[in-house]
Amino acid sequence: MNSQQNELYLTGLLNETLPPDWVDSHLEGLLGLPENSSYLILHAHLDNILKRTIDQLPPETVTAWKKQLQTVFESLTDGTPLETVTVLNLLPYTRTLVMTAPDALSADQIRSLLDDAFQKFNSALQAKYGASVAAFVSAPCAKPADLSPAYKKLRQLSQYRFVNGMGLLTHADDRQASETVDLIDYKYLQYFQEYLAKHDCRQASDTIDELVASLRKHHASDSRAIYIFKELIGSTIRHLYAQQQDYELIARLNDSITYFDRTFDDITQVQVWLKEVVSMCLDDSSAAAEASHPYMKRIIRIIEADYAGDLSLQELASRLHVTDSYLSRLFKEELEVNFKDYLTAFRMNKAKELLESTELTVREIGEKVGYPIPIAFTRAFKNHEGISPRDYRNLH
Repeated sequence: MNSQQNELYLTGLLNETLPPDWVDSHLEGLLGLPENSSYLILHAHLDNILKRTIDQLPPETVTAWKKQLQTVFESLTDGTPLETVTVLNLLPYTRTLVMTAPDALSADQIRSLLDDAFQKFNSALQAKYGASVAAFVSAPCAKPADLSPAYKKLRQLSQYRFVNGMGLLTHADDRQASETVDLIDYKYLQYFQEYLAKHDCRQASDTIDELVASLRKHHASDSRAIYIFKELIGSTIRHLYAQQQDYELIARLNDSITYFDRTFDDITQVQVWLKEVVSMCLDDSSAAAEASHPYMKRIIRIIEADYAGDLSLQELASRLHVTDSYLSRLFKEELEVNFKDYLTAFRMNKAKELLESTELTVREIGEKVGYPIPIAFTRAFKNHEGISPRDYRNLH
């Protein structure tokens, strides 16, 4: 059987259009699948970079480009005992891999192999296209007929891909296609509006982080998470309009609601972006107000909003569409300090505030200022301040 026929039969199987008697008695022979194997499906959603490429390529080149992308997906199992049977394009902007695994492998071994293979595959996508996917994979199926209900479950789980995040592989056994509805998620809308009215940038930014944590904790569906974030953006628009501030920013915010799916790939992306917006429109007392260059104003706003994240000069340069070397030079010219030293000083100042004003542990404070590893935080603090965080707290 040629590959085209194989894809046709597998498409019919997953879409439940094959005759029932074929599914029951002839399927393995029709598909030519190896014996003594279990079967798996991986269902992947392309990010906006890949979507835009597909939409914008001229017709005479898009077919060749898709074949190239197909080859990248087929390589996911390279170097493993797993085997890619085919890659199907069943739904717009998705790819579905049908794979086999030797019966000698346990479910845990298969999971470990898939996790490692997906990490390498996603790195390859990043290197080749600057892109990523959100993927869901089934548990091993004993026979080909089981692939149909497994695919159906993966499609149900896909309604959580925005909250799960891009670049991640979710195992079907780890998730149920249901969510815990908790009204506290909507309460964050009220908190956010109150902090906007008070011009409290820090509390508004923290509320966004707490909302994201809550949505993930309660396994919120994409539709609920997107609705709440659109409301947050709408609240920001109303605040800016009432203050008669930055009508250009208002227009951009409005576009982000209208074209939400095309603008944001996942909840982390909109989280970082909205914190940056809040910092831009609320905190006029920050160092950004003193910076003369517009790039530096924006960079400082980003640091103030997301200093606890994994910030790098390369990432910030990419956001501004400038080179690393240009941004590094601009930092020294504007602030007479390099990026790394500025970020460290900012984090240490935040850490000192928390050590003086809260009862959080040193570990918790380190996490809040961008140091998830306690020893790294203690070392950085001591290098900057001359004493350990614990000693600093005792003195203040």
